[in-house]
Amino acid sequence: MGRRRSFTPLNVFLNTPLVGQLLREKSGAISFVYDRSWLDWEHRMPISLSLPLREGRFSGGNHDIRSDCDFQTARTTYRQMLT
Repeated sequence: MGRRRSFTPLNVFLNTPLVGQLLREKSGAISFVYDRSWLDWEHRMPISLSLPLREGRFSGGNHDIRSDCDFQTARTTYRQMLT
C-alpha cells in the first residue's frame, strides 16, 4: 500500500481579509472552514449561499462542498496570481 498524498490547506481571501481555509483530506474529501477573524468582522458575508456563516467545518460528510469549491481551479488561480 502506497502513502496517501497530503495536501497543503489553501487560504481563501476576499480582497485582503482572510475568509477561511479550503482543505483536502487524505481521503480526497474537500472541506472548508471560516476563519474566526472573518466571522467576527462586522462586514462579513458568506462566500457562497450554500456555505452560510457559521463556526465549524463544511465537509463532504455534512454538505456537498465539492459542488461549491473546485480545489484544483482555486489552487491554479492562486498560482497564476503569484506569477
